[in-house]
Amino acid sequence: MNFLREVQDNIQKIGKEVSATEEFIEDLKKPDRFLEFKIKVAGETLVGYRSQHNNLMGPYKGGLRFHEKVTPEEVKALSVLMTLKCALVEVPFGGGKGGVRFNPDNFSQDQVESVARQYVQQAFPFIGPEVDIPAPDINTDANLMSIMVDEYSRLADRRCPASFTGKKIKDGGVAGRKQATGYGGFAVLRRLVEILGRNPAETVVALQGFGNVGYHFSYFAEKEGFKIIAASESDGGVLVKEGIDSAKTKKCRDETGTIVDCHCTNGSCGHQEGSNIKNEDLLSLDVDVLVPAAVEDVITKKNADKIKADYVLSLANGPVTSEAEDILTGKGVRVIPDILANAGGVVASYFEWLKGVQGKEVSKTEVLSGVEEFLCPTFAKLWNMTKGGESMRKNAYKLAIKNLMKRYDE
Repeated sequence: MNFLREVQDNIQKIGKEVSATEEFIEDLKKPDRFLEFKIKVAGETLVGYRSQHNNLMGPYKGGLRFHEKVTPEEVKALSVLMTLKCALVEVPFGGGKGGVRFNPDNFSQDQVESVARQYVQQAFPFIGPEVDIPAPDINTDANLMSIMVDEYSRLADRRCPASFTGKKIKDGGVAGRKQATGYGGFAVLRRLVEILGRNPAETVVALQGFGNVGYHFSYFAEKEGFKIIAASESDGGVLVKEGIDSAKTKKCRDETGTIVDCHCTNGSCGHQEGSNIKNEDLLSLDVDVLVPAAVEDVITKKNADKIKADYVLSLANGPVTSEAEDILTGKGVRVIPDILANAGGVVASYFEWLKGVQGKEVSKTEVLSGVEEFLCPTFAKLWNMTKGGESMRKNAYKLAIKNLMKRYDE
């Protein structure tokens, strides 16, 4: 099913269950504003997008990705999920998302910077600290956010550090922002085992996706004692039954350009420590917790029956389709929804935005503690709502929509 259509269908169905008006449901199914514009670089014409979905909770907020597969439908769907995410954990932001359809690996650093600056130029009348605050996403980083702040400030003729989040610390960013999304997923996992009365060392985890989010989740989980036996990226992964060493695995991946063959334990990295594994085989490993942390639509009706994990912690955006979740729920697999599990990033962005608006410094400890304070009580609430074994995502949508309805009626 089309990603956007699936999100809209969920809103339609769950909105009716919580007695939302048809007018409210229709408003929530489509963005308030959708921008599409041309960006010219190296003799090519690229297309940029910005979806401003809903600002009932506060200014539009959401990532900006540079990727060759960016589509209007994807951007719109992700902006809806961002609205629900902020409403669920009650961060005072609305939902937004943006992207430029191109592969930055095919362009020079200067050309990618030109794309970033042109994006700001095109979107400038519609973004800003009190209106819409973009952040990093796929193939964008702190350096590009700092560049975009510089361009926004030039156009505004004043320094505006709160116009973007995820910046370099020297340009108004905050320590902990890079780790926050992965840390939030880890904090939810830790709360889960506390509720279950389990020992982290006896909890086996498989991780699909070892980018910034996946790596930091792995790093914090490993330090807590969780046993992560597999990790992968798009070209494959590694299976290390003894448990991977996250930092060594990242170092190996960075040096070789791929995680494949990075069989790293606390002792060493070598072929004798483990084996390679395909992504589809990683998903079907017999583990306690499966963590999809890469892209959307990874677990579908085609492979849901193969999932053997007891819990799926959705760190990516939309990694489990609704049809797949129905199958998993029927098997007794509990799926922790993405709009909760990966909300750590927007919480950290909130602290960074406050710093930009108020000029108040915030430490890494305060940021990561804030992530826990926003996410863990919400998780506990959802857990109690789903003791009967129903969909946790469905209940997350219910809570989020109810929170939005309160603002809608004000």
